[in-house]
Amino acid sequence: MITNTNENATGKKVSTITSDIATVTIKKLSSNTKLSDLIISNVNLSPSFDPEHDQYSVNVENEVDSIKVTATPANKYANAQVQGLENEEITLNNGKNQINIIVTAQDGTEQKYIIEVTRLVPEKNATPILEDNRILVNNDDVYMLDQNGTLKMPISSDLATVQDILLSADQINYLQEKNASIHVERSDATLKIPAANFPGKQALTIKMENLAKDPEVLPQSDLSVGTIYDFTLQQGDQKLHNFDQPIELIFPVGETTEELKIYYWNEETSEWEVIGGTYQDGNIHATTNHFSTFAVFNPSDLAVEPEEEEDDPAPTDKKEPSKETNEDKELPNTATHMYQILLFGLLLLIIGSLFYLKIRRTK
Repeated sequence: MITNTNENATGKKVSTITSDIATVTIKKLSSNTKLSDLIISNVNLSPSFDPEHDQYSVNVENEVDSIKVTATPANKYANAQVQGLENEEITLNNGKNQINIIVTAQDGTEQKYIIEVTRLVPEKNATPILEDNRILVNNDDVYMLDQNGTLKMPISSDLATVQDILLSADQINYLQEKNASIHVERSDATLKIPAANFPGKQALTIKMENLAKDPEVLPQSDLSVGTIYDFTLQQGDQKLHNFDQPIELIFPVGETTEELKIYYWNEETSEWEVIGGTYQDGNIHATTNHFSTFAVFNPSDLAVEPEEEEDDPAPTDKKEPSKETNEDKELPNTATHMYQILLFGLLLLIIGSLFYLKIRRTK
């Protein structure tokens, strides 16, 4: 509004008010912090992308050491920044990696999207969990294993008396899909079990029972080198005895000798039977396709010694055939006398005949 004051012809002052109307448009800044798309190179998000969902997870194989993340804001005036992005890619460490994406709206409002990327590992040391006198394994340790990986389960000395190790059905299913191997490592014995030996997708119990060296209970057990173990695998109510893929047994012996071998107790024959053994770095290694009771022996300790012969064996009713030769035998005296008589008789007969012929000629 503008006011102008002027004098008219009579000399009076007159004010003129001029009013201008202006249109002012005020635009409200956008607070939209949503993404319209979120893409990780060659990997599918879990769950699938949803603008209303701001947390995701994804697994990548160990050979993948970096990924590219593309985040597209839903509002053209918003900005999306991927933290840790260098040269358009994010370097991954083994295990879990958290990637944060900050979306800043036009009015300055911020929202964080989180992607947890797990770079699977070829080998994982699982932390034992003691529950109800059983050893359990954390899911994160199992699900971090890559294809053909190894799940190691080192059992510390404070858990040495715990015999049972339990893996859930879901854990067994994952290990089978990854064609993994389970290594149970105690201070006195180690088992290396391929997961392909488990026929079903049920929970699995690995039992390692330390047996006493009592020869009255287990013959010759007192001669064993190291610990005697009875190994059992059980899924549900079924005990697994025979396996398609060999299981490796390792016993520490601490002796630099190649004579020691691993034996199993054959319940049918009640004998220790050798399965073999190779010495390496203080341990004896051997493989088996069945489970039983196992121990390490020096073969010479199990050798059966021959019975000693008695000095004066008792006589038996059975007579041994004579081994004398004809030279050792003497002719009976009766045979010799008979020969002499016959010879003397023959001589008399000849003399008599000659005497008879002489008399006849004289006549």
